[in-house]
Parts: sequence; C-alpha cells; structure tokens
Amino acid sequence: MDYFNKIKTENGFKFSEYSNQTILSTSFGVLTKQLLQEDIENKEKIIQYLLGSRNNEGYFIDSNYKYHSHPEHNSSYVIPQFTFFTLSALDVLGVKNMKIDFLNDFNEEKLLDELNKSMEKNFWATSNQLMFLMYFITYRMKYLKDDSFESYIDIIFNYLNQNQNLENGFWGDDKTTKSIYAKAYGAAHIYLFYDYYKREIPNINKIIDHCLLMHCNNGLIQTVEGGACEDYDIVEIYFRCLKQTDYRKEEIFNKLRLMRKTLLNDMRRDHSFSYKTYSKSGFYKYFDSKVKNQKYKYSSWDYMETPVYLSDAWGTFFKHLALKMIGNIIENDTDYNSSNLPSWGYI
Repeated sequence: MDYFNKIKTENGFKFSEYSNQTILSTSFGVLTKQLLQEDIENKEKIIQYLLGSRNNEGYFIDSNYKYHSHPEHNSSYVIPQFTFFTLSALDVLGVKNMKIDFLNDFNEEKLLDELNKSMEKNFWATSNQLMFLMYFITYRMKYLKDDSFESYIDIIFNYLNQNQNLENGFWGDDKTTKSIYAKAYGAAHIYLFYDYYKREIPNINKIIDHCLLMHCNNGLIQTVEGGACEDYDIVEIYFRCLKQTDYRKEEIFNKLRLMRKTLLNDMRRDHSFSYKTYSKSGFYKYFDSKVKNQKYKYSSWDYMETPVYLSDAWGTFFKHLALKMIGNIIENDTDYNSSNLPSWGYI
C-alpha cells in the first residue's frame, strides 16, 4: 500500500504523516498489511522494536507513554490495549508463545470483579477491557496450552447472557451507557468471541433491528461523517450475526452496499483513509482549513494526535477491514488474510 510507504520508519510505522511512531501505530501498519496480503518490510526490526516494549509481567508499554488520568482512557485501559495490539501484530509476524505472566494470579473472584466493573461504567469503554481480557485468556489457552483457563470462558459467557439487555441484545444500562449507539459499539467488542467459541448470540433479531436504524442516508453510522470505529463496529456485528441467522439479510446487504460506496468514494489515491469521512465534496482537502485544524487523539493520548479528516494508520486499518468484511458478507469474497485469534482482523 502506497500510504504505508509514507509513514514507515526503519522499524515500524508512524500514526500519520502528522504524528509519531508508537507500538500501536506500528501494530496497525502490520495488521493492515497482513489483512491486504502485502509483504511486510524490515520484519525483524519491527519484531525487535515491539519486543523491546515488553516488561517483566508480559505487558507491552510504549516508551513514550506518559500515564494520564482520563476517566476512561487511563493506564488500566491503555496498557492492556498496547498489549492486545502488539500481541496481535507479533502473531502476524510469526512470534507466538509470548508469556502472559500478568494472568498468573488470576482467579474466579478477580474475573467476576472484572465482569461486574464492566457493567458499572460506560460499556463502550469497559467492553474494550473485557475484549482485551478475553483475548489474553484465549491466547494463553491456544498458544501456551493452559487448560486451567477453560472454565473462565463458560463463566464469561454465562455472565454476559444473564446481563444482556433483552430489548436490544446489547449491554450497559441507560445510566452508564445512555446512547444506543454506545451500547452497540461496546457490544461489537464481544460478539466476535461468541463467533470464535461457537456460542449462540442471544436476542439476535433485536440486535439486527437496532443496528439497521443506525445508518445515515450515505450508509455510514450515526452521522454522515461516520467514524473508523463506529462504521466498522456495526459491520462487525452484522458479520457475526449473519453467521447465525438470515434475518433481514437483504436489508443489511443494502445498507452495507451504500456504506461501501461511500467509503470507496472517500478512499485516497494512496488507498488510505481518515478517521472521519468529510461530508463536503470537491477539493476540500486543499482549501478547507477545518480539514487540518480539527484533530483527535487516539485513546486521548497527546502523542497520537492527528487531523481527524486526513489519513492515519488507524482509519486506514479499520476502514479496509470494514470493506473486506462487507465483501465477505455480500459476495463471500475471501481476498484477505485473517488473524488467528479473536481480535480485530479475525474474519
């Protein structure tokens, strides 16, 4: 991909042309190239760079990360995220069997505590942490052959089923997760594990009913500008649900065709994407000051700040992932590489 040639470094990738290199942005680059079946240059240097961020417990922590007290994107959220994406990238690069020692003293009491915490706050945020935990448990079971964690999988699914909202199939109550969109975005982090472990998704028709109401007239989600996470999350939900039902299938296909058309029209010449799709047409990239001046910080981290309407590694990864998944849903297209474990990129 031409875009990643613009942001590549000696041992990784920057978050964008306007931002910095991190283990997250490097992982996004690796995962995108894996998805698109492209060669990854400087593979050994990237591996060493990523491994260099690992601490004695098995967490991966970017050397430029400074702890901050964001109510949701704090260190207890960011550090597992570093680890989640870095393990996923290393898996793609052929490095497996990494010890996850921070789970050594994990037990059922701690698991239930984590599950209860996930329901007490905004589920869009806490579902990420639950996704990270489920990935770590799965990794340890598959690559480290640790059968002692198998019972935790049943506990998690039983808990999720008991706490699922029967009206919409999502999680999070109206006090902590007020928006139906936030509930859906959080749920998207969970259904892939139902798929991986071949568990039935309860209340599946309700899930589809609510998701179909979330599209704008251009197919994107919530607003006409959509968002790399927001658009993908709903595609992700459809993908998992359609493996278990044909309910409103043609309506889903029509919404996804519209989304795909909008995304493809917004793709840059170097095949990159921005986080948001700018709603104006024409030469806005060159003449509208809003394009460069409006920025976002990935995980509220200053070091990964970049213009929201200009290309970055995250927007590029997630929107290509959405397009590949849409192609698989509608045409059964398998022109991609899938991740091995239930993480972003597991198709």
